[in-house]
Amino acid sequence: MTITPDIFFSRSKILYLMISSVQIFHLIFVSEFVVFNVIMWLFLFMVGLLFFFAVEYVPNYKDWPVVNKRVFSIAFFFSFIVTLIYSRLPYLDSYLSEGMYATRQSSDLGSGGLYSFVTVFFYPLSLILAIVELRRKYLFYSALLVILIIDIVVLGTRGVPFFVIIFHALFLRGFK
Repeated sequence: MTITPDIFFSRSKILYLMISSVQIFHLIFVSEFVVFNVIMWLFLFMVGLLFFFAVEYVPNYKDWPVVNKRVFSIAFFFSFIVTLIYSRLPYLDSYLSEGMYATRQSSDLGSGGLYSFVTVFFYPLSLILAIVELRRKYLFYSALLVILIIDIVVLGTRGVPFFVIIFHALFLRGFK
């Protein structure tokens, strides 16, 4: 059975609500309760809902949802620039100057900041990239490749980068 865009989108909403419920439960009952964390969760939850509302259903079940290309392009490249400059370049600098072991042991790196609330959207947007029809899509894939290489080689992150690679590989035959 092939999954239609409607089913895929419905399952995505259910998964989003399930993950969000687990996160808020964890923030309130499991970890130390901090009002700021709950407020940030609420903010990110609302932004996620806005992404769902930004996608319009296409009545023909053979088509995937339509994404506003301009909004997507701005959001993607904004999150790419913030992710690259504020999140990944400090790791890359440390990796090139001090080596892999010192970079992974450094407590100064990866402490987060307000920029983290923008960088969290880069990988979800890179998944949407698989279904969006864009001109000059190679620019988007080049930006994605830069972050993937830094994450795999410098940070040693394997889970999310490989998930994104597999996700895009699954869409190669279905989309141009």
